[in-house]
Amino acid sequence: MVPTTGSSQQKGGQRVAFFHPRENLGFLLELWEDMPVNGEPRSPVRGSGGGLTRIHHVGFVAPDIGEALHLFCDVYGLEVDEAISPLPNGRQGNDNVRVIDIPVGESEIEVVIPQDSESGTARFLASRGPGMHHICFYSEDMEQDMKRLRDAGLQEIGSVSRGRLKGESIAWLHPKSNMGVLVELWQDPTDG
Repeated sequence: MVPTTGSSQQKGGQRVAFFHPRENLGFLLELWEDMPVNGEPRSPVRGSGGGLTRIHHVGFVAPDIGEALHLFCDVYGLEVDEAISPLPNGRQGNDNVRVIDIPVGESEIEVVIPQDSESGTARFLASRGPGMHHICFYSEDMEQDMKRLRDAGLQEIGSVSRGRLKGESIAWLHPKSNMGVLVELWQDPTDG
């Protein structure tokens, strides 16, 4: 852990701490605490005005479920949503992976574990090691957002597809056009 900035006695602002990637499946973790201003808690800022309104989930890849559960549940104290991804094996995902879903506020952590050595996720793990795999933004209008992003020069992977629930839409944008990060867009079936 890198030393925390700020102090519990401060009257406002933020306190921040970082945890080294070597202890976190290869990703740098930042913990952030907003301190009350004039005794009042700060309200989180929510997205507005565009089609991408929040982070739907952040995807991680891990070599096995046990290592992921240890880090996110035992160490960080988070809980798996077993209604979506029942333990001990999680749920089946695309690309021959098992998935565990861990809610965090309005978002979630989605941990994928390859079940073979040939899938794209397995090749990612073999070449980059465990860590962050992708970030998923929530879209209120998938077709409009994808048109805008394609027009801006971002490279789509495949085409908009349907998710595991009727009416879900999912799209992917190539890391080459996103500062090296695989980006997923997600629209729930009740929207649009």
